Amino acid sequence: ALAGTGFTPLALPGEGGALLQALERPARAAPERLRLIVLPGSGCAGMGAIADRYFAALLHARVLVLHKRGVRADATTAAHECPPDFVQQDAHPQWQADALAAARHWLAERPGSTPLVLLGISEGAELLAPLAARLQPAALVLVAGSGLDPVEAGRLQAQRLGAWWQAHGQRF
Repeated sequence: ALAGTGFTPLALPGEGGALLQALERPARAAPERLRLIVLPGSGCAGMGAIADRYFAALLHARVLVLHKRGVRADATTAAHECPPDFVQQDAHPQWQADALAAARHWLAERPGSTPLVLLGISEGAELLAPLAARLQPAALVLVAGSGLDPVEAGRLQAQRLGAWWQAHGQRF
């Protein structure tokens, strides 16, 4: 377990066998009433440093926090300091495919009758609709998500940023 938390580091297979770092915590109080899969937002920081406090009130929830390919659970790197190789490979369709593969693996290893809830934070919220169609959760929770298709959000940002986007935005 991570020191001082109820979370245990876990590696789950993403698409094509890539390993994703995750954090898992059993329900803190009986009975377990739900299974919660969390998809964090953009950037290359993990939730290891904050997960215990972030999910402390969910006493009856088994919690899984999935991290993107290339994100360490204990990383605290600011989004603007992510390494170039991470930025170049960080793509929404890849994150969606990885999250689906990892979630399916986790659920298959932990069968149960408690309802599944998907929680998306920021960019993670944008993945929930396609994942919900495949995973059939009881509920979706979107925290600070735009609600826009990422392609449409990118188009709107490109219009707003104009020449800067033409010069720099294509690599994102």
